[in-house]
Amino acid sequence: MDVPYTEGTSMPTSNLHDPTNPVSLELLPETEVSEILGISTGTLQNWRVRRFGPPYVKVGRLVRYTRESIVHFCASRTVGATDKANRQSNAI
Repeated sequence: MDVPYTEGTSMPTSNLHDPTNPVSLELLPETEVSEILGISTGTLQNWRVRRFGPPYVKVGRLVRYTRESIVHFCASRTVGATDKANRQSNAI
């Protein structure tokens, strides 16, 4: 049984890495995120300064990203030819 979090107590961690848990919190370091996205950690750092890129979490001095934010960031920037293809097929 999960105990609700109360300030000043330890937060339960049993379900934090469970992908079926809607409150799952898997924090990835910028090195792993840079590998996933195929960019350098310097690019991630520049994006943060420019307030661009995936949302991140600050844990003290550490920068972490949730897997969900990386997936959402990629999905929001997916560009496909479907719109152009649909316009061309409708014109025919």
